[in-house]
Amino acid sequence: MKKTLFSSILLSLFSLFALPEQSGSLTIIGGSMCAGKSSRIIETVRRATLSNINILVFKPAIDNRKMLNLEQDPLTYIPSRNGNWIDCIPVQTTAQMAEIIKKSQAIIIVIDEAHFFTPESKEFVELIRFLVESGKKVIIAGLELDFRGEPFGPMPELLAYADKVIKLTAICSKCGNDTYCLTQRLVNGQPAHYDDPLFLVGANQYEPRCRSCHIIRKDERNA
Repeated sequence: MKKTLFSSILLSLFSLFALPEQSGSLTIIGGSMCAGKSSRIIETVRRATLSNINILVFKPAIDNRKMLNLEQDPLTYIPSRNGNWIDCIPVQTTAQMAEIIKKSQAIIIVIDEAHFFTPESKEFVELIRFLVESGKKVIIAGLELDFRGEPFGPMPELLAYADKVIKLTAICSKCGNDTYCLTQRLVNGQPAHYDDPLFLVGANQYEPRCRSCHIIRKDERNA
């Protein structure tokens, strides 16, 4: 039923986007936390806004972190650690996002924290590919690797399909090297166990670490 509903949404989108006047593209902005992915998204959106380009900005509703002291609901904006932010539309599902896009005339579609769409990776990738093939310029930011250091949800396939990949570095929280980092999850100040849940939202539970400093425990739980 879910697959049939989503396919019907894409068919409805196709009737609106057929024969695009411009070629589509997919840009992926990757890197660990604290690499500046959200800052790059904010800069891109502001430039498009100044140019009066029709743009839609999304983020998954699971990302409810309140990183800035703003009065508005944290679900309604994308913040960066340098204090900048932009408005966005929170969505629960890929189908909800598709319905919003269907009703708009947006040329550019921006999606932050794309790794959170892991539970419906197939549908998410299908939508992104459809938008690109329909002439939309899609910009996605997300973690390529999860806290275990393994490919994260839809990101590997999107990276393979992308026209442009921007991989940002971060400062390792342990050794201080400015390099490509992985996201280190900490539980009570200690490295997380490999078998811990994949999703655990919270800015204070993660830090960037280089490959040499990244630790993932695989010992017995009762050890």
